[in-house]
Amino acid sequence: MKTFKSHLDRNSIPRFEDVVDGYCRAARLVIDDFGQGVMDSDFELAQLEYLINRRYDAGLLTVLTTNDPSKLPDRVISRFKDVGLSVIVKNSAPDFRPLKGKKLPP
Repeated sequence: MKTFKSHLDRNSIPRFEDVVDGYCRAARLVIDDFGQGVMDSDFELAQLEYLINRRYDAGLLTVLTTNDPSKLPDRVISRFKDVGLSVIVKNSAPDFRPLKGKKLPP
């Protein structure tokens, strides 16, 4: 979303529409840690829905990770629940971040 916002100015190059279109047409797209930044405006959620819907309609590979699926709009969730095109993987592993920098036992 930061990338999207940085191109909202009418004078920005590339134009906002071109940036969004590039993400919509990319062969593969990974959206990591959705909901970790500031994602609370209707505009941002609408852009996410638009992006996911375009990619869904085109059958393009999209990976989305989140710690809080409740922040995803219903239309986005419904696209990922389509068993013909989607696989939802719940990672039940413990959070590794508290272990960063610590030596793990052999």
